[in-house]
Order: sequence, then structure tokens, then C-alpha cells
Amino acid sequence: MAVKEDWNSLADLWVTTFTCSINALYGLVAGQDRFSSATAQSKRDASKEQSSGSAKLAGNNSRFFIPSFVMGDIQNSQFRPL
Repeated sequence: MAVKEDWNSLADLWVTTFTCSINALYGLVAGQDRFSSATAQSKRDASKEQSSGSAKLAGNNSRFFIPSFVMGDIQNSQFRPL
């Protein structure tokens, strides 16, 4: 799940249980744009997540990628504060 500052506060971890078996890829990713559009507003909680001020989120971080994931595959999910 890619995360951008205009999608959430970056202060929570998304935890989910799936209704079926899934395949996931894990590895390093390149830096990503901070926002999905030029007019998007940040929801980042500055008291929990500092910004470097760059146009992109830091790269060389590990992430999970779940191909063919659809919302109907979710049995239960919640956001937990970091």
C-alpha cells in the first residue's frame, strides 16, 4: 500500500486480516512523490513524523506489495498508532 501525505497522517500502521491466502512481495522501493497532486493538502502529523522538506518521500525503505489485492479480500482491518 503506497502512502502519500495527502492520504493519511503517517502516524498509524494499517493491520488487516485477509479472507483468502495472499502472495506478497517485500523489498526496497525508490522515493515516491509526497502528494498525489499539486493541489493536495498534507495530513501528516508533524508532531510524530518530521519532513525533510524534499518533494519526495525517502527511498531505500522496505515495503510490502500485494498484487491483485481488492478491498473485498479484507476480513478485518484497523489502524494502530505508531
